[in-house]
Amino acid sequence: MKHGIEMFALGINQRMINVGLGEMSVTRDTTVVLSCIGLGSCIAVCVYDPFTKSGGLAHMLLPLGRKDNDISSPSVKYIDTGVPLFINQVIKQSSGRENLIVKVIGGATMLQVPGGGLLDIGQRNIQEIKAALAKEKIPILGWDVGGTAGRSVHFFLDTGRIMIKALNGPLTEM
Repeated sequence: MKHGIEMFALGINQRMINVGLGEMSVTRDTTVVLSCIGLGSCIAVCVYDPFTKSGGLAHMLLPLGRKDNDISSPSVKYIDTGVPLFINQVIKQSSGRENLIVKVIGGATMLQVPGGGLLDIGQRNIQEIKAALAKEKIPILGWDVGGTAGRSVHFFLDTGRIMIKALNGPLTEM
C-alpha cells in the first residue's frame, strides 16, 4: 500500500491516467481518474467544473521558469507559466471560469536545510501557486499542502472527489 491506490477500487468503467512531472491532463471523460503518484515538493492543481463534469490535473515542479525561457512555449513544469496555460485548457472544456472548483495538493518540505529559504522548494511552490491563481482571479477551495511527507493524489472526474494518501498517513478525501 505504498501510495494508497490499493485502498480503493476503481469502478468497472473507470481508468487511471498518471500525470507525470511537468504534465497536465484535461478531459470531459467521466470514466477517468487523474493521478499523481509520489508528489513531494511539487504542486498538483485539480480543477473541476461540476456542471460539465470536466476538469484537469496539472503536476507543477518549480515556482518560476528562468527568464531566458522561450515565452512562446510555456510549460506546466513552472507554476508562473503553467497556471495560465492549464486554466485556459480547462476553460475550453468547461461551462466557464466562474464555475471552476480549484484544489491544491503538495508543496512538502522534502529536504531539511538549516535556514530553508530559497532551498525550500515546497514552500516557494505554495507561495507561487497562491499568487498565480489570484492573478487568474480563481479562488482555491481546498488545500492539502506543506508538511514533510510526500503524497499521492487521485482525482475522480465523475464526481470531483479527490483522494489523497500521504506517505505513512491515512487516506483522506477532499
